[in-house]
Amino acid sequence: MQQFAIVASVMVSAEAYSGRMTLGGTAVGATCEYANTVNGGLKSPAATSPYISSGRHCAADLSKFAGGAGCGACFKISHNGHDGTDPSRAGSEIVQVVNSADAVDFSCNPVVFNTITGATTGIFPITYEPVACETTSDFGAATVLDGNNAYYTKAIFSDLPHAVSKATLMVGSKSFAMQRVGGATFMASTDGRTDAASFQLTLADGSTNKISPCFGTWPVATGSACHRMYESVVTSTHDEAAKSVPDCQGGRVRVTQEDGYYSQCVDCDSKKFQEECPYWNLVFQKAADDMCQSTCAKAPPPQPTREPIACQPDCDNGRTCVVQADGYWAQCVACEAGSFKKECGYWSEKIRSVAEVTCSKTCSSGNFLA
Repeated sequence: MQQFAIVASVMVSAEAYSGRMTLGGTAVGATCEYANTVNGGLKSPAATSPYISSGRHCAADLSKFAGGAGCGACFKISHNGHDGTDPSRAGSEIVQVVNSADAVDFSCNPVVFNTITGATTGIFPITYEPVACETTSDFGAATVLDGNNAYYTKAIFSDLPHAVSKATLMVGSKSFAMQRVGGATFMASTDGRTDAASFQLTLADGSTNKISPCFGTWPVATGSACHRMYESVVTSTHDEAAKSVPDCQGGRVRVTQEDGYYSQCVDCDSKKFQEECPYWNLVFQKAADDMCQSTCAKAPPPQPTREPIACQPDCDNGRTCVVQADGYWAQCVACEAGSFKKECGYWSEKIRSVAEVTCSKTCSSGNFLA
């Protein structure tokens, strides 16, 4: 496993490295907090990255995770089709970092793991290189995780081409430096002022990114978000939403829900409407139905306050889903003696300890690394 001396920055060069990859789990509950369960899991505004929605995400080892500074970074991972612990074929894909891993360079979601290797389990040699991420927005998304407080806030930034190195909250004309709390989350202590708010970000490649305008007033409620793909804002002041949203572009029309708390630019084209409408809340969906004279074919998914961690997709080939004790990671493991011995040395200590109890076995692999 390639090691890097990274403290507050992440890899951005085009150099390719050699390493190893194994099977990982879901983004829900992962330490970067993009799919924070309290904020809706995979339906959180912070989980809008195309890599999270498509399952193209991985946990990265501690050097690349870099204490959270690597959250949101993307890598192109390639496998040569041989020399792994299980049968495989050659493949490659770009993935995004959403969690930290221990014994290997990358521990990847089953969907992208299969795309790269053609396998459903095992440990494989890979090459990887840092690349810019694909995004669905022009300026990224900002989601407030701790709101309704004019003196303190916690936020997370997502759907960006590179990981975030630094963040600044601007309320009116005053700037407040933000500090990393953990993963991809940042906090700021403010002075109680109320005004329009925006964010300025420094990305890992040295570029700057300004999410502005973001909120028409400050503070805003927990879960409020601005995402510049649809030029939308969630605010906590009646009738401010419609005032805060810039003019719609690309043929979209502005829709404001009846209570005035949310406004968004909507594409009334039948195909685009049906693709996007399931992710709107019921109140906004009704307003959009009326504006576009359409009916959303699918109801919005429920927004749980707590979403249990689970293996996604479900385990197959006789494997068992094991959830580590802190609830932050789930993985399919083989309890069959031969497979257990071959693979257990590559699991994190947290997964290994639970797997030993679940499978009634003790890991004694010669490949034991952590």
